[in-house]
Amino acid sequence: MLDLVAASTRLARRVCRVYGAWMGPVAATLWLVSERYTPGVPPLLNERSDELETVARIGAFGMEVCEALMGLHGEGLVLGCLRLDCFSLDHFGRCLLDLNEVLALCRGVRAGVCLSKDGALVAPEMVAILRDATRMRSHDFDGLIGRNSDVWLMGCILVALVTGDERLAAGWNTVGSYDDWQKEVLTRLDAALVGTQLEPLAATTALCLSYEPESRPEIADVWKCIRGSQMKPGADALAPADDIVAQKSFRCLLLGELSSMCSAQAVESDDIVQPSQDSDDKSSTPDDENNCGCSNDESVSTAGTDEPQRNGVFKSSTLLAHRDCVTGLAIGGGFLFSSSYDKTINVWSLQDFSHVQTLKGHEHKITAIVVIDNDNQSLCISGDSGSGIFVWRVGTSLKQEPLNKWYETNDWIYRGVHCLAVSGTGHLYTGSRDKSIKAWSLEDYSLRCTMTGHKSTVSCLAVASGILYSGSWDGSIRSWWLTDHSPLSVLEDDAPGSIAPVLSISTEANFVVSSYENGCLKVSLYLNH
Repeated sequence: MLDLVAASTRLARRVCRVYGAWMGPVAATLWLVSERYTPGVPPLLNERSDELETVARIGAFGMEVCEALMGLHGEGLVLGCLRLDCFSLDHFGRCLLDLNEVLALCRGVRAGVCLSKDGALVAPEMVAILRDATRMRSHDFDGLIGRNSDVWLMGCILVALVTGDERLAAGWNTVGSYDDWQKEVLTRLDAALVGTQLEPLAATTALCLSYEPESRPEIADVWKCIRGSQMKPGADALAPADDIVAQKSFRCLLLGELSSMCSAQAVESDDIVQPSQDSDDKSSTPDDENNCGCSNDESVSTAGTDEPQRNGVFKSSTLLAHRDCVTGLAIGGGFLFSSSYDKTINVWSLQDFSHVQTLKGHEHKITAIVVIDNDNQSLCISGDSGSGIFVWRVGTSLKQEPLNKWYETNDWIYRGVHCLAVSGTGHLYTGSRDKSIKAWSLEDYSLRCTMTGHKSTVSCLAVASGILYSGSWDGSIRSWWLTDHSPLSVLEDDAPGSIAPVLSISTEANFVVSSYENGCLKVSLYLNH
């Protein structure tokens, strides 16, 4: 909220100013106090005018919307969703973005109340994130949040301004496929723009609406296209600087805590199925609330331990160093390794539990860690949500730089290493969001094979008695021979409504014990014939 107040002050000519917050003495309701203007932009879509006036109006509004978005990006803020009535006109006819309306829309989208049929614009990748309940609970948005999503929103705003049809711009996820919607939109754009001064805007808008975020242009390029269609060639002295959105990490209003503070239950519809905040938020931590679904401060607090306290036979120590939730623990080489969403690995001495070193190098949240301890050397291997796999040498002089690192190749929306395991056959196994298990050689780190069969994220791995066990969010457990990585068996429950994600697997002798998201534990007996 403080960031919104500061950003609105610096961007007073682009967004409605946010003055602060107010809470009554009795009711526990937090009010956001901000500037507000009427009329809004939507009524202008119904006004009839000649071609020159229409071109001028679209150009002026389009440039002002671009400037508002560029200003927010320069402050490290992205919206995630938008609607035309989030814009209003001040006393001088300038178009301003009302952040209060944006937050109200974000809350509606999160609760499933504001949908595309109501004019809510939500980029495809944002819809995918909102549908992923596990990712929403863990705030695992690293690498997926960026200004490209707002570029998509900008394209939809231009479609609405040009065609006068706000429902067309918001209708990609209601009827037919994305390609069908995109084809219809481009046809309407060509019909409205061909032969006018804004004809070059059709191609730029088409790029803004690309399904792949990496294929979309920068907001500054959209601004230049609009201005270029109204100015003489070469009149770019007032063009925005290329580094105006050089910010690398962003806070997303749609995915932040201000947007999740709503009591409405999830609403299932043909448009968007949203996760329920009532159930998901119960598992959030104070760190989650402070992070607002965005990058953490890279600084790490000084590690320390509390005074050992005795209560009967128990003795405990608290190790403090991470700035976000701890995602994994591993022991090897006389050290305890802890991984975290803060993108670091902390190394602790097993002698006195003192902090030895912090290993930095990951650019994404670390999601899994494992240690290989043998006679020759000890290695710590970590995986992150950006599909990065890092190998660290364990010893008395722990090096800051990883011994080796590489990245899995997969689709942007399914990227991420979720779990790790090692075997005595010299292989490292990674379970990924792309539903596969990959076997890597520990000699040269080359990919030896890919095991497929799961229908969702591979969430856990375990090795025992020459067999690799894999659990998945699809509710199944699969087993694979370590000798040739061929499939062995599948354990799953086909009863309707009984599927629950597998969270962990543990093995002992012929028993396989698995835990599930619905609170159940299952014990399976493996009979080796």
